[in-house]
Amino acid sequence: MPYATREEASEVYPEYLQLLDDTISDEVYFYHCPKLNDCNRCTDYENRPQICRDFPDNPLSILPESCGFYQWRQQVQPVALMLHATLEILNYYRDKIPQSTSS
Repeated sequence: MPYATREEASEVYPEYLQLLDDTISDEVYFYHCPKLNDCNRCTDYENRPQICRDFPDNPLSILPESCGFYQWRQQVQPVALMLHATLEILNYYRDKIPQSTSS
């Protein structure tokens, strides 16, 4: 569920909003789950929506240290960055190398 205002989200998770403010300039939408228990665990895990099933969908996501996926992100981010850079290099050269049109 989306928070009604940015201020409401900031009251719940001020360090995360500050992290986003310090890191990106794009507009961000904030959501919360009414099914989390006091330990931030899903009380309806088997029926969770797709957005929850996919999160985090990117090891380059901005996650605060208090996020349960933060340690995972720290472990896989170097490999994800290397793969992303490799893909950028391959795409660059693919666009620069003339393609043969002969059959």
